[in-house]
Amino acid sequence: MTIRDQREEDRSSLCEAAVAAFRLVDQVAEAVVQLANSSGEHHIACHRGCRTCCTVFVTATHAEAFAIAASLLAPARGERLRRFREQMALWHAAVGPEVALLERLATEYESLPPAEPDSRLLAEAAQTYRQRRLMCPFNATDGSCEIYPVRPVGCRAFYVADTSEYCSLEATQEAVIVRHAKLTEITALARRVLRGVSATAGHDTVSALPAGVERALSVMEGVPR
Repeated sequence: MTIRDQREEDRSSLCEAAVAAFRLVDQVAEAVVQLANSSGEHHIACHRGCRTCCTVFVTATHAEAFAIAASLLAPARGERLRRFREQMALWHAAVGPEVALLERLATEYESLPPAEPDSRLLAEAAQTYRQRRLMCPFNATDGSCEIYPVRPVGCRAFYVADTSEYCSLEATQEAVIVRHAKLTEITALARRVLRGVSATAGHDTVSALPAGVERALSVMEGVPR
């Protein structure tokens, strides 16, 4: 086996691990959504085209970034790749040092930092990022997600109940977030597995979703970065 073949095999393994994790989280998330909708107490407000939460900072492991990059490089997805690169130029111009801090904290902790000062730093950095009102580079003009089948785990396990009215920065009260112990457990498991697979490939860090995909694209296209 040549070095090139080995690299291709490694990338394929990363993508396969990511897709398997996505399916696992989806199965549990779908059950939780059905349970919430059928209970009569709440209903899920999230729907196609609603992008109120798409200005939130989202992370991606190396494996997730490779799965997304592979989808963007598919022959029929040239226009979507072009739009992503256009949006990334705007993203780079608008973000600040909070991104590096958020990436460091996401890499260091599997869940929310348990104590000060990191918990405060995380909250402040996430708020700063949100206040920039940067739409996710993968969000289409109609509000739909252009990478929906391969969106990262963080996007798959987040649901708002009843109304999206309180998702915006101007909301007068907090949105009702759907929480379920099993979904929390499976999401954490998927992230650990993806971190492990990524570490095996030599990448134990967690990146901002857009930056991680941009780097993965550079690797897959053989462009030094």
